[in-house]
Amino acid sequence: MLRGFVLIGLCFVLVACSNRRGVRTDWRGFEKQSFDGVYFRAKADRVDRNDLSLFTTTVSPASASFEAARAAAEHEGIKYCIENFGTSRITWTIGPETASAGVPIENDRLSYQGRCQR
Repeated sequence: MLRGFVLIGLCFVLVACSNRRGVRTDWRGFEKQSFDGVYFRAKADRVDRNDLSLFTTTVSPASASFEAARAAAEHEGIKYCIENFGTSRITWTIGPETASAGVPIENDRLSYQGRCQR
């Protein structure tokens, strides 16, 4: 009996220690990555129903850290292209190389737009 409690306690310790720093899961079990210590809500969607390669990424709250929000938007775009085309090559319309003043922020949401290269 005591051995069982010790084994269960050891399992809890191992699970707690296995949590990676900067990564946590949301309520659905999906991993969320932090950028500059901030967890952003990020989403990538196709722009056209007939063209899966053209997409936008939206990240919020952009006011938490502008540079970290930019990194999160780029990460989400790369993830989208890898999931859909197996490559991280992207031609950005609005993206990491765009000057800060040219990056649209609306309702505390930062947006990037790009096209996955095949």
